[in-house]
Amino acid sequence: MKKNASQLNEQGMAAFGAGNFEEAADCFQQAAEIHQKAGAKLDAAEALNNLSVALVKLDRGAEALQAVEGTPAIFEEANDLKRKAMAMGNKAAALEALGKTDEAIPLYEETVKLLHELGEDEMKTVVLQSLSELRLRKGQISSTALDAIDALISNPKPTLKQKILKSFFRRFAKL
Repeated sequence: MKKNASQLNEQGMAAFGAGNFEEAADCFQQAAEIHQKAGAKLDAAEALNNLSVALVKLDRGAEALQAVEGTPAIFEEANDLKRKAMAMGNKAAALEALGKTDEAIPLYEETVKLLHELGEDEMKTVVLQSLSELRLRKGQISSTALDAIDALISNPKPTLKQKILKSFFRRFAKL
């Protein structure tokens, strides 16, 4: 029985959640092809972003970058800025996977800015954490600390430990 794109996407999400990234990538690739043949640009771009994330998990950065390339523009054209930001973050992750950290950092920063403008604090926190981890690996300690503090402060669902740290930083900032 031939599966439709929606079924393939659901199967891909389930496989990804179970850690089966190869199966997830295969499902997302098939879903993207079906959407592309149907002329459904937004759905194809979404499937390609999912594919990119799975490929990064498989350490296939070049393929991940190829999959996500052009999708931020598709989402921007549709005025879907939230998915544009997600696509930008996925592209930055693919660049990071390829070791192109000097290209990934400004794209992560642009993603953080857009997510902030959109009020997407939870997603912004995730991107800030990725950015701070990347900067830490590059030895950019002061930038790492600022990103980590920003991620902590903007986190809408902090743990108890994070709430205590958040309170400390807010009091410290008032001095």
